[in-house]
Amino acid sequence: MKNVILFCGILCSIFSVIYAADSNAQPTKSVVGRAAFDPEAAQQLAKQCDAIFEARKQEIATGLLQLQQQQSTLQILSAENTKLLKEKEEQIKLKEQALKQMYSDMRGEQAQKQSESDAKLAQAKKILAQNEEILKEITNAKDSKLAEGYAKMKDSKAAPILAAMPEDDAVMILLSLKPNQMASILAQMQPDKAAELTKLIKYFPAKAPVPPGTPPPALNEGINVENNLPQNANETGFDTPTNPQNANPSNYGNPNGVRIY
Repeated sequence: MKNVILFCGILCSIFSVIYAADSNAQPTKSVVGRAAFDPEAAQQLAKQCDAIFEARKQEIATGLLQLQQQQSTLQILSAENTKLLKEKEEQIKLKEQALKQMYSDMRGEQAQKQSESDAKLAQAKKILAQNEEILKEITNAKDSKLAEGYAKMKDSKAAPILAAMPEDDAVMILLSLKPNQMASILAQMQPDKAAELTKLIKYFPAKAPVPPGTPPPALNEGINVENNLPQNANETGFDTPTNPQNANPSNYGNPNGVRIY
């Protein structure tokens, strides 16, 4: 590179000399002409040429020095830029790695939380099912105990107690009794109360209200305890009237039983 620059500088100097020679063609020719015949003139011409070459050489050296300085500056700047570029690229890579790691950690944490939530939900469902089963067992045991208690109780005492409690509870207790026990207790109640409970027992366990005009269900959908009544029940005339308002209260005091449709 330095040789090329030096060669270019020499060429420039030669062209400059030629140009100057063309501009001063006549004086030069005269000087050269004189130098051909005058040794002193020739010596003076040689000194002038040496001075010109020295001046051009100094200019070329100065230009080369400036070019070298600029080249050195460019190299320094290029090295710094390369270094900065590498640092930026490294920072970007580190940030990308940090973001990927953070995203991976977040997904792992979310998956762990989801797994823990699913496990807790499954455990809660299991506990709920166990509690429901325990509650069912307790309810059944309670109903069984209640039914056993009412079965051992006299009909005349059990009837007013059942008549005073909520109808749903009374129906559940009556259904847990044997049909003949149920009939005996209903026989001790007031006709309107006995008729209402009979209606609820008939349609149990359906809870939805029956729309007006709906035909009554078949007998196998209700409870019929007629077959469990004493054989002389029909002979005594103890039948539940269709209209409770026309019922004979004396019939409900008969302990032989009641017919429920």
